[in-house]
Amino acid sequence: MDLCDCNLREYVTEIHKRDEWMPPEALRSLMHQLLSAVQYCHDRRIVHRDLKPDNVHPRPPPRCASPGRSSCCS
Repeated sequence: MDLCDCNLREYVTEIHKRDEWMPPEALRSLMHQLLSAVQYCHDRRIVHRDLKPDNVHPRPPPRCASPGRSSCCS
């Protein structure tokens, strides 16, 4: 599984610095990953007590694949 070199907080901060919005397909992918992971844990009666942007390392959205588009995801 390929992960971004950054956490969710760094990724969103980088987008904010460029005065951009997260692309809808990236947001959709991120939410699917996050909700699927929480569901997986809950199905096994595991509760994550420290779920925050610093602890989320998503797979790179399509725009992260382009070199130079983001300093934290390349």
